Amino acid sequence: QWGSWWHDAINQPRKVTDDIFIGGQPSETDLSAIKAKGFHSVINLKSPSEESILKPEEERVRTGELGLDYINIPVTKKP
Repeated sequence: QWGSWWHDAINQPRKVTDDIFIGGQPSETDLSAIKAKGFHSVINLKSPSEESILKPEEERVRTGELGLDYINIPVTKKP
């Protein structure tokens, strides 16, 4: 149970393995909470054209400021 630290009650992070969690798009506040919870990396699977709280470049900068590794692997549909 993650409690109220995550902004989006519907897309709460879920444990996949002891080292991997998945969740919805984090806000800036969520990124700080992710760091405080002991996470080391953020992997963003959204494409640049998708609507998001933070654009990939903004998320990369913010995670870097927090000392988190950031990887963007845009996943898109085939045309």
